[in-house]
Formats: sequence, structure tokens, C-alpha cells
Amino acid sequence: MANRQDFIGWAKVARRVPLPQVDTSEIPLRSGRYGELYVQALVPSKAVLAEEGTYFTCTNPTPSTAIAYGSGGTQATFVDTVPFMQVLNTGNPGDPNAPVVYMDYLKLISNGTAPASTTHVEMAARLDNGFRVATAGTPTTNVPVSVNMNLATAQPASRVVTFSGAVATIPAISAAGRQVGRAMLKGGPTLNLDEYTVVHGINDGVGCQGYLTTVSAYTTRMPPVAIGPGQSLTYYLWFISGITNPFSYEFELGLWER
Repeated sequence: MANRQDFIGWAKVARRVPLPQVDTSEIPLRSGRYGELYVQALVPSKAVLAEEGTYFTCTNPTPSTAIAYGSGGTQATFVDTVPFMQVLNTGNPGDPNAPVVYMDYLKLISNGTAPASTTHVEMAARLDNGFRVATAGTPTTNVPVSVNMNLATAQPASRVVTFSGAVATIPAISAAGRQVGRAMLKGGPTLNLDEYTVVHGINDGVGCQGYLTTVSAYTTRMPPVAIGPGQSLTYYLWFISGITNPFSYEFELGLWER
């Protein structure tokens, strides 16, 4: 048998769920019969992120009140300096404790008169190491999905500011910037109440496969994206052949900060 002094750093076999302990308690690591550790995976199951207060969502301020996007009709082509939505990590790049922002998903609900003559709906995402702020946009503060009021310590505030709304011009992407995502949200004209969801970092699931002529929900994928302190992510949205009616929408955005 090993010397008790060798137990430092060892785990305790506990195939059944052990008794819960309060925060700041010092307890042994939990192990299986063969020394494998039991861990709560932070990324695959986002419930743990919600519990610890690092998962945040952001939505349009008032449900059923849409945000108008477009100028002189609707945005019909990709333009680097014309953003749809921006996500800014306001953490200080010089702070070693500043969190990195990991994008989870963006959901859009068409709400209002749909852009006329649209043939399909396109999206792209670009990451840059600075802020390309659209001053005409509307900043929205992210909130934790679970305030977990039973914890003694306060939940950390989000470091993210999300800009959305009217089309505005922003500075061009820098030499350090890069395109990190490209997607077709729908292979046909957008309809009022269509729902588009872009999920970051998944390897399975069905992407956009054409379109339906009735209102429907569409899901597509983009790569995982990490936004460092002082960096920003810009989403672009455009409607091929769109000629009239700005796109009006509601949105929901999910991310975590660690």
C-alpha cells in the first residue's frame, strides 16, 4: 500500500455521486476504478457554463419589436465596410485575466415586410484585432443566462458589447484581420417570420439545403471563433437581387467568456 504522503494529488474512487459540498470546500478528486478522473466538460455541455456565470445571451431589447437593417432598399451585395452586426470584446489586451469570447450561435427572425425580389440570403464573418465600430448601430448589453442567485459571489459582468441596427460605414478590415466564416442562410427569397440560425463550431447537423416556399426555420454552420481582448467580430448579411424593403429582424446571440 502506498504511503499516506503519496496521496497528495490522488483521487478518491466514487462510482456513485458523492455528497455535494459548498463553494470553497477542499475535497478529493473523484475517480473511477481505474484511476480515470470524473470531469464536467465545459464546452460540450453548456449547462456548467451557465451555472458558473460565463454563458451570456444578447437579444433585441423588446420582443416582437424588430430592428431595421438596410439602406435605400436592402443590402444586396457584400461590402467589407458595411456591417450587419458586431461583437466587441472590451477586455483589456494587457490584462492577463481578461476573458476570451467564444461564439456559440446567432439566430435571426425575419419580422416585417420582407425584402422584395431577393433570390437568396448570404452571410459572412470577419475577425479583427481592433474595434471597427459602427456608431450608427445600437449597442446591446449581454446578460448571463443564469444569475445563480444561491452563490455567495456576484456573477461577472459581460465584457461584450453587441452592435446591430441601421447600415453604417466602418473602417476597412486591417492587415491582421481575417474572414472566419461564410454561409448561405437560405437558397431563396426571405419570408416574413423565417428563422435563420448560424451555429459556430459544430461538426454534424444539416446545413442549409435549398428553401421552402412557406415560412420555415433554417440552420447552417460556421467554424469556432474566439475573440480575444480588444478584438472584434463582424457579421455581414446581404440579400442577392434585393431591391426594396429593408430587412427587419429580431435576434438572439449566445456566447461564453472564459
